[in-house]
Amino acid sequence: MSQRALASASGVARATITAVESGHRNATSAVLDRLLASVGLDVCLVPRLDDESSTALRRHLSLSLTQRLRLALGESPSVHVPPRTRAWQDLVTLSRQSRVVLEGQLATAIWLPVGIVEPISTSTVCEHEHPSLVPITLVHSSRVWVRPPGELAMPDEQTTLLRQADLLLHAHAALDDAERRRPPHRDPDEDDEHWRLLVTKGAGQVVRPDARLSRAWRLNAPASLQQQLRASGTLPT
Repeated sequence: MSQRALASASGVARATITAVESGHRNATSAVLDRLLASVGLDVCLVPRLDDESSTALRRHLSLSLTQRLRLALGESPSVHVPPRTRAWQDLVTLSRQSRVVLEGQLATAIWLPVGIVEPISTSTVCEHEHPSLVPITLVHSSRVWVRPPGELAMPDEQTTLLRQADLLLHAHAALDDAERRRPPHRDPDEDDEHWRLLVTKGAGQVVRPDARLSRAWRLNAPASLQQQLRASGTLPT
């Protein structure tokens, strides 16, 4: 929205909007209310997280989606350890039959550190019914889906944490090799980069992954596998 359009809709002088956006002036509560009201928004105050809760949430969101799901089902967070629980096997079986969406506390466990969840709760949706669903890899091409934290309807005591998780994921977007900000929640080209490296190393016939499914929903996710290898010193910079 342009400053001219915002000024017209809110009744706030364009010079004031310019000064606020440039950081030369702080908006009063009255001005802020008029600006937000003109675009259908409002200020919402929520309890501030204490240091311990904030640290636990950040640590949880730094894990991959698959790791978080494994922890919620009582599995080892290491993807190199074969899953052993019946719940994991049930999800794999269901994922091969339809599009499975995690529900209830299991969905919450993807975004918040709530511990092991029993029993599991899921639903199914049509292929294009809910475009904002986030994919979680189970094994190879099998995956399940979960709604973003902002779309989960949870009890009041968890609403604050879910909002905080949503804000953190947006604030800590992945960066590419040139330190440019990537769209929130995405880990660009990680699977595609992995495919290129495998082909380069002569790994034989490798199926190229679908780039539309390469979402991380992970704090400070590197932009590609190549970036990770460079950071570890495996590849020259």
